[in-house]
Amino acid sequence: MVQIGTEIHDDVIQRLSLVRLHIDNINRHIDNPVQIQKTIIEMTADFENAINSIRALSHRLMPSQFEHESLDMQIQEICKLFEKSTRRIFHYTLSGSEQPLNKHIKLNLLRICQEIIQNSIRHSHAWNIWISFKWSGTAVEVEVEDDGTSVAKLNQTISELDIKNNSIRIRAKSISAHVSYTIGRKGLITKVKYNSQNIPL
Repeated sequence: MVQIGTEIHDDVIQRLSLVRLHIDNINRHIDNPVQIQKTIIEMTADFENAINSIRALSHRLMPSQFEHESLDMQIQEICKLFEKSTRRIFHYTLSGSEQPLNKHIKLNLLRICQEIIQNSIRHSHAWNIWISFKWSGTAVEVEVEDDGTSVAKLNQTISELDIKNNSIRIRAKSISAHVSYTIGRKGLITKVKYNSQNIPL
């Protein structure tokens, strides 16, 4: 039941959050029928995606193509989804060769990245989000940086995140991954480190 609840939070609720962002966009452009019509079309597509996710959840809690696509491809798809729906700009890089991961590990890394991105949009109000995947043997480091949080507030934000036992940390702990927050050149940096051989990163 815990796994089902976490999956609903990390996938279905986040997709429905995109629909809420569309509604907010409609309210901001209430006097622009053209923009409203365009937003409704996009919102309908995202709502269909949410429905498909709910259906997928009833079939082993993951999309049907999940086992056949690399984590890299899955992350890129998430970036495209958010970029289209939120008008944010994503900068994605991959270095090294992705190593095979079992379904449990891959799903949790995917959902962790998804929630970090969602937090950058909803809480930091970022317009640019930089995502990098760095593979080195059996180790992978995921780094997400945004330009939303002002430097003056970053220390307080990091202090709050360090003590918060949110779903990101719960998922990371379940696969023995490590999550950390630091101040970057542009804003908040979130790092997730995982090693399938349990070698210190």
